[in-house]
Amino acid sequence: MFAAIEAILTRLPESRELFSPGGRSVEVGTVIRQAELARSIELLAERGSGELYTGALARAMVADQERLGGRLTMPDLAAYRPVWRRPLAGSFEGHALRTNCPPSSGGVLIAYMLAVLAAARPAGEPGSAPALRALAETMRAAARLRGPEFARRLHRGGLAGHALAPEAVEEGRRSVERALQRRPVAAASAIPSDHGTTHISVVDGRGNAVGFTASNGSHSGVIVPGTGLHLNNMLGEEDLVAGRHLAPGNRLTSMQAPTMVERGGRLEMVVGSSGSNRLRSAITQVIVNVLRHGMSLRDAVSFPRVHVEGDRLDCEGGIDAAVVEELERWGERPVTFGGLNLYFGGANAVSVGADGSLDAAGDPRRDCYGIVL
Repeated sequence: MFAAIEAILTRLPESRELFSPGGRSVEVGTVIRQAELARSIELLAERGSGELYTGALARAMVADQERLGGRLTMPDLAAYRPVWRRPLAGSFEGHALRTNCPPSSGGVLIAYMLAVLAAARPAGEPGSAPALRALAETMRAAARLRGPEFARRLHRGGLAGHALAPEAVEEGRRSVERALQRRPVAAASAIPSDHGTTHISVVDGRGNAVGFTASNGSHSGVIVPGTGLHLNNMLGEEDLVAGRHLAPGNRLTSMQAPTMVERGGRLEMVVGSSGSNRLRSAITQVIVNVLRHGMSLRDAVSFPRVHVEGDRLDCEGGIDAAVVEELERWGERPVTFGGLNLYFGGANAVSVGADGSLDAAGDPRRDCYGIVL
């Protein structure tokens, strides 16, 4: 990943010193010491988060933005407030879904895809051509959903009711069934990849649960001098491009979708993923693998995935070659990967058994892991 964004990471002296000291790029195993970042973290611990909005760290960020021609101001930072929102509610075959609500896009699209799959009930074992074709067409239906009305309701309200309305789900179901009858494939919008997101799922012995997703995009290469703070590049994310036309004060959308699954009021699963637009397909496939196909959590997270990107169907290594050939005969344009690949996201999950037992699984695609203590 460093090689792919080397030009970004070496454009300014602060990031060049960190990622390419002495003109030699850091490699696996290189020890990196960030004394300035350590001091900034200590400052936050001692004085609180206000340092990022009205204090010394805020002043340093604004001064650096002024130097670089940016538009960030002290009033911008001082005016920021977090917004607490109720989670979006959905369902899948008798299980209750709680996920990220608008102005996030990811949670709505995951809830929509699960509703379509529940209505369609495609035949076939996991990894079979019918099951993968149903997943692919469900992803295309979600992409078609993201039209002007989706964008309008995303910020003005009513998106969940619009996307999860019976008629919207029914149209998705019909598209899946048409696809399984070998109708032509419709193209979805292409969105580039991202490797800068992290998700953590946690459940404790008392049943408290947290799903936390954070992202700094793919890095901007802008490190605030004297602080070690590496600013994100989220305005360069294709999924957020609509944000460039928003009026000041509006919130950007996001694909981040930490998700919980319950049944009868009992927590069953906490799951989330990294991977930009692939995180919604990763989360959906993990949930389907566990709840519909009865896989163990580790098997569900590690199972080969598919993802629709433009007019192609990306197929992860591990999918049988005969299945890929069958998908091609059905009109898909499969692109196969040599093995599990970080392109397909990084889903991390915790499950809770009926007896209260816990299981945890980290995505091997990104060297993640699960721990039960």
